[in-house]
Amino acid sequence: MENSLVGKIYKARYYLNGSFISAELGQNPSFIWRSIWAAQMLVKAGARLSITNGSLVNVLKDPWLPHDSNPYVITENQGLQNKDTWFWNMETSDFYSVKSAYKHLQSSRGSWLYLEDNNCWKKLWQLAVPPKLLLVFSPTIVPAAGAMEDFATWFFGLLKGNQVDVAVDAAMIRWSIWKTCNELLWQKKNWAGLDVMKSSTSVLVNWKIANFESPHAYFATGDVTNSNLWVKPDHFTVKVNVDGAIFKA
Repeated sequence: MENSLVGKIYKARYYLNGSFISAELGQNPSFIWRSIWAAQMLVKAGARLSITNGSLVNVLKDPWLPHDSNPYVITENQGLQNKDTWFWNMETSDFYSVKSAYKHLQSSRGSWLYLEDNNCWKKLWQLAVPPKLLLVFSPTIVPAAGAMEDFATWFFGLLKGNQVDVAVDAAMIRWSIWKTCNELLWQKKNWAGLDVMKSSTSVLVNWKIANFESPHAYFATGDVTNSNLWVKPDHFTVKVNVDGAIFKA
């Protein structure tokens, strides 16, 4: 939102006299801005301007009406008292959602095999996995059932067959493989197959602990102690969680 602090900072830096819709990449852009700007075409595809009083679009001054002799608005109406607002055209709530954006991207690429199957779509987004995992899904060719089959076909077959536990494991492993490929590409870091599997399990277990979905789950240490279990803070208190990691030199 342009009214937020972050939005105002980016507006002042990259599109002072316009909006994100009309913004250009600019000179020497930051990595974060370059990543945000890359989604501009997606936003343009779904964003619409709700015209009311013409504060953003000169409805009352610009010749926009389909009339040859008098293309201007010359009457007043109570419906023109509120400010113009942007809304997201792909959700009935008018608010942007990752789900609708992802659905649009898959549809525009012609790669979403179960786009019309609302039941499978709902099951996908209701899987008990970290939400970020769902963003890396794509129809990828992987071995399945002893043959090379399309991953999306196989995966959604699991959802349609209500094999939720298998689907969760598949989602976690798919994400772990994707993460490992990125680390190999950008950090030249190699992972053994067993480590990839352990990583997917560890991420899922820790996420469930944080979301109270697995109160008896344990961390990678394997020790089930009270010190390893996350406890919700009392009312009117602030709890600070610090994440630490040790890397090889």
